[in-house]
Amino acid sequence: MTSNPGSSNMIRYRVSKLIIVALSVLMFQYSFAGQDVTLHQLTTMKWQNFIDITLANPDRIWVCGMSGLIMQSTDSGENWVRQDQGPVPEWLTSVFFKDESQGWITGSEGSILTTQDGGRTWKRNELKDAHLTDILFVDTSVGVACGLDGMIFRTDNGGQTWTSLKTPISTAINKLGSNSDAIWAVGVRGVVLKSSDRGLTWHKIETRTEETLYDLTFINDKRGWICGRNGLVLFTDNGGLEWESRNVPVDMELCAIAFIDPNNGITAGGSINHPAQFFVTNDGGLSWASHPDPLGKWWKSIECLSDGTCYLAGNDAIARCQLPVGVKSVSRATSRD
Repeated sequence: MTSNPGSSNMIRYRVSKLIIVALSVLMFQYSFAGQDVTLHQLTTMKWQNFIDITLANPDRIWVCGMSGLIMQSTDSGENWVRQDQGPVPEWLTSVFFKDESQGWITGSEGSILTTQDGGRTWKRNELKDAHLTDILFVDTSVGVACGLDGMIFRTDNGGQTWTSLKTPISTAINKLGSNSDAIWAVGVRGVVLKSSDRGLTWHKIETRTEETLYDLTFINDKRGWICGRNGLVLFTDNGGLEWESRNVPVDMELCAIAFIDPNNGITAGGSINHPAQFFVTNDGGLSWASHPDPLGKWWKSIECLSDGTCYLAGNDAIARCQLPVGVKSVSRATSRD
């Protein structure tokens, strides 16, 4: 019988291709090997809900939450002290510190708390008929706060007075973010807003999604990520002009996302349909590795340091994990201010 050289070559080609695919999978798995990204619980409060977390510096951490909850750690999360604000029925939805001294907190009923002395004392301001979700300052004077019904407010005097701004939407805005070029806002029905004049005017950016968006992070002028419902992750490398999908492999709500460099990031949230888990990437979000969450929480906020230390706040717990620094994917190597 005469052999068919063409058939033999085809078989060798297919075998080689299978070997390459297998090696690629192994290399990708190896790129995550040794990365023991484990959540370690720092503190817990039964029936409490931590909504937001921020870092004033590597040692000083603030969280806020339901029923007027404000807590601070001055030793990188090892110990926590609760600040008594008296009977406060509203949920405190966001905390932001520009430096160790100056900080702000928003409330679900329109409260904005301001401190000039590192949280020793707080001054309360009330925005009538405002249901606030987040606050961000670009310097010690200019800041913006957002909320339901497309609300955005702006201050240019450190939060002493606030002006209501017109926006092109009427749906809820969930989160604010910034790079050196602009201030950003994300919310319900795939809404992304951008302001290029320090919050004075806003225009809508097309994202081609109707999913609710919960959080965003930029590590420089060009690279940014947004997370949202049903495992949605959006990525830009042109300063937000265009966004592409880099979804996690599970249709869960992703409430928070953070990156420490162009490759390494983390996203988390919650789901009633899937085991508790969070996701880590080392190729800029092209692929995500699922990690089991031994605490089983619904995480609402993540903040990371440049050394890879990340803090998570959620439903009755605060946790910490360590992302590998400088790790790039072997197969496809490609913050938050």
